[in-house]
Amino acid sequence: SNLSFLIDNDRDISWKRLLLADKKGDEHKALFVKDVMDDSAFNDTNVVAGLNQIINNGKAQITDWRRHFVDLAVLYKYLGPKKYIRFNYANSIYLLSGERMNGSHYEYYTFGLFWKFFNGNTFPPFTSVFYYDVNGEDEEPCIVLGKGVYNTSSFEIDISFNATLNQYSLTFFDGNSIAFDAAIIQILTKHSFSLNSTGSSFKSSLAEADLMRTINDLLIDLQSLII
Repeated sequence: SNLSFLIDNDRDISWKRLLLADKKGDEHKALFVKDVMDDSAFNDTNVVAGLNQIINNGKAQITDWRRHFVDLAVLYKYLGPKKYIRFNYANSIYLLSGERMNGSHYEYYTFGLFWKFFNGNTFPPFTSVFYYDVNGEDEEPCIVLGKGVYNTSSFEIDISFNATLNQYSLTFFDGNSIAFDAAIIQILTKHSFSLNSTGSSFKSSLAEADLMRTINDLLIDLQSLII
């Protein structure tokens, strides 16, 4: 189902509707606004500064699915006019540019990870780093490390999120070769990647706590092939 971060003018998802609390089952939500205004850090002479202080004070306490929305204000810029997210359950959340999944959308956990660790950084031997958003549900949005080159290999790593396992899925492709280079296979095996059933890619599944360490160690080994 879609959930909204609210907008100014709408029958169902406006701030006015929230404050009126006239929708059955939502009466308690108006109290969230009161909780903010009752917070000791709230500053009615400088509202923005006070709200930012409330956010900073509470960051460490938010460890569930809400944490990227608290830490990364940039995520809100990628929501459409109605500020919708598709919230299937805590592990399955998408940022919608419109109102449906057939429009451009971003997977919440990988997009948060992208802005925390990948955007603006370099990851040699890969020379391209970007986020791949999708239209429709045939593909999954992902972080892409691309244009890694070794001998005849031109390789890429896609990082997606597996909501069922609550883990990140890493998929290693070689775009130029039918068979993977033996040196690359050795490195991927060392880092617990396994060849998929069709032989077209190597895959690994990792918890968030292990993800960046594994990626950094893998890239060091891949880079050693080129140096």
